Amino acid sequence: MASMSHLVNFLMHQKITHIGLYDPNPDILRALSGTHIHVTISVPNNQLLAIASSNTTATSWIRRNVAAYHPSTRIAAVSLGDEVLSTLPSVAPLLLLALCSLHAALVYSNLHNDVFVSTPHSASVILNPFPPSQGFFNQTLETFILPLLHFLSQTNSPLMLNLYPYYVFMQNRNLVPLENTLFKWCHIIVTNGITCISAQQQ
Repeated sequence: MASMSHLVNFLMHQKITHIGLYDPNPDILRALSGTHIHVTISVPNNQLLAIASSNTTATSWIRRNVAAYHPSTRIAAVSLGDEVLSTLPSVAPLLLLALCSLHAALVYSNLHNDVFVSTPHSASVILNPFPPSQGFFNQTLETFILPLLHFLSQTNSPLMLNLYPYYVFMQNRNLVPLENTLFKWCHIIVTNGITCISAQQQ
């Protein structure tokens, strides 16, 4: 436990305000009690099937890993699985069921206004990502993506993406100068054209 306290002290000294835990470790969650650090905790992929199949399992998971610590530990989000649509396509039909079960469990515990639930996606769900305004969802995943977006909208939850800009820039080296990656470039690299913001300004 002393090492956990040292970890929390380090986070606070570095002014880190948000962290993600791939595993809802009780020692870390207890050590974060009373701090202003917001925590996202993950449900491992291997637990997705059980949660999708049973509201009781989802309720138990939320009670054990969220309600037991919140609000003294500021749990802000539950992250379900990791890149399920890309890495576990056979489980993809259960993803929305599991999200709904976890959200219902948060409602049951009266935590739904404080804690949101979402699921992180691989960058591969977005095609043609450069420039960003030209990106669009992979249409082969449309039957899963559209209901997920509706769920996220209904529950005021964010879309989570594991993005790696380095790889996007590497694939577009002719458009992204080296100076840009060294934070020395001061010119506009890409003009996106008409965007939601520019359209509102016209």
